Amino acid sequence: FIKPQKFIPSKIIMIVGISMFMVFQTIPILVQTPKPIGFGENAIDTGRVQLPFAIVLLIFGPTSGIIISKLGSLKPVIFGSTLTTLGFVIILLFHSSELLISTGLGILSAGLSLAAVGAMNIIILASPRESSGVTIGMSSMLRIVGSSIGPALAAMYMQTNQSIINIKGIVESLPSSFSFDLIFLTAVILSIASIALSIILNKKMKASTASLF
Repeated sequence: FIKPQKFIPSKIIMIVGISMFMVFQTIPILVQTPKPIGFGENAIDTGRVQLPFAIVLLIFGPTSGIIISKLGSLKPVIFGSTLTTLGFVIILLFHSSELLISTGLGILSAGLSLAAVGAMNIIILASPRESSGVTIGMSSMLRIVGSSIGPALAAMYMQTNQSIINIKGIVESLPSSFSFDLIFLTAVILSIASIALSIILNKKMKASTASLF
């Protein structure tokens, strides 16, 4: 009964870490890469594009606990995973527009907050009180592992898919548009996997609850 409630949410937490930090590395590079691949903007413009992500995370971080206390842990996880997928789909399809990237990041931030907090809450509730510290530590470690895999995966895509462009007479090798497509497509696939895991967890929890009666 306890095992799926701890194993599946842990995977969701890892996916959250991978996708979140994959975006943190990729978006600044995309925004500052010269045209026609990127937008050719500076660091201030990069911060402006990512600002909705930070604002929504600041709001949904503290309020996710309130939402979970009213709706339970599982519904926010499913809804958050769905929002995460929607945000990545918007970024994948419309990353030629800074405004739409910001919109996708805002939706993505809300989804990641709900999914991460909900999954952590499920793990805590499924753990004996005396081992809650170990459980929280292991879950946090999985998120950190995910945050290490995400940037490495994005860097691999950008390094293996380069474009040669001429910038004011200087020839440079930069990440190609295809590399950004691959990064965002991978993020979409991972977020769809988190939805599938949430649905599986929902079914297992219902089956386990039914077996108790």
